Amino acid sequence: MRRPLLRLETQILNVIASRTTEPKERFNIDDARELYTWIVPAILKFEEGLAPEYRESLNALGSVGPAT
Repeated sequence: MRRPLLRLETQILNVIASRTTEPKERFNIDDARELYTWIVPAILKFEEGLAPEYRESLNALGSVGPAT
């Protein structure tokens, strides 16, 4: 997780930092997939840990689920 998050931060989130032009150092689709496979289960675990009334409120906004 560290490498994709670092790439995301330096290339996209940190607008002051100079962005790399080196293709190997750029945030790419593989990095995005790695982050996706980490974050979706974390969000689902978070949802499961909520009390029912909070879960209902969150689900009313749209629940996160695995991509189909």
